[in-house]
This record gives sequence, C-alpha cells and structure tokens, in this order.
Amino acid sequence: MQNPISLDLELLKQATWGYLFGLHVSNHSDNSVFVPTLEITDLKFVPVEITTPRDWCTHMMVSGESGGSAIDPGCTKIFQFRVRPCSIDADLARIENDWEYGRWCLNLIQGEYRVWYDLNVDETYFNPDSHLRFDNLRRMANDCGAILWCGTVQSNILNVYHAEQKVGRAY
Repeated sequence: MQNPISLDLELLKQATWGYLFGLHVSNHSDNSVFVPTLEITDLKFVPVEITTPRDWCTHMMVSGESGGSAIDPGCTKIFQFRVRPCSIDADLARIENDWEYGRWCLNLIQGEYRVWYDLNVDETYFNPDSHLRFDNLRRMANDCGAILWCGTVQSNILNVYHAEQKVGRAY
C-alpha cells in the first residue's frame, strides 16, 4: 500500500548564514490527515563518506506549544527550515520570526552532505518541547476532523556542499 503522505525536500537558499530548506508534505489519500508539528531536528545531515547523521546542538531548552496540521486530500503544505552551522554565533543569529534558527545548530565541517527529512509517528510519539504524546495528537486530529497519520516516511535526498565560513553576523 502506498504511503498516504509524501515528503519532497528542496534547497531554497544557501548563504553565509546557513541553509533554507522547503519541505513539501503532500496528502495522497481520500481523507484529511493530521501530521504533528515538524521539528528541525528530524532534518538529517550525513557526510557522504559515513552513515551517521551530524548531531543537532542547542544552547537553550524550552517548553512550548506544539500541535500539528490537517492536510486535505490532494493538498500540499510547505514547511521551511533555516539551518544554522554552529560556526555562526547564536547571539548574532537573528532572523525575524524564526527563533528556531538561533536555538538549533549543526556542527558541520567542510565537505559534502546527504540531507533528508525523516518523519515518524507511532504509539511512542513524544514531543520534548510541548510534551505532547500520541494520544494528544489523536485528539487534535479528531478535533480537526482528520485522521492522524501514522507511520514512517523519508523525503528525497539532496546533496549539499558546506564550505567553512568565518564566524560573524548571520544576516
């Protein structure tokens, strides 16, 4: 059986401050499906010569609201992620309306990376920021008149070359 959703990742911009990715989440089913709020940490960066993804780093732990989105049949929702290399100082990393950019970074060294997005929702789902669990998502989906999407799906893989940047302002 075909997965009712698909993920299509594209590189929208590469600059000295990092990368801007667009993730297209498409619903191929006959029903509205509910997907949880997508987390930047599910974006995987793997150097081409190894198989272990780079670890995301943060300098602040937060609690926040989370939820998700209902996607109607035949529709696509686009999410954007700005990725900051840790070589860009978080205190200088100010991008309007994107607090996640300053919060998370990746220790990237110069080289080529395979980049993709992994989405997994099952009975063990837990969001560390909001503390939402699987049953919370199911209730939210019902409130939206949607079916909670469950399963695992991976986006297409992009190759991205990272060049070392001098530490400085992100904008």
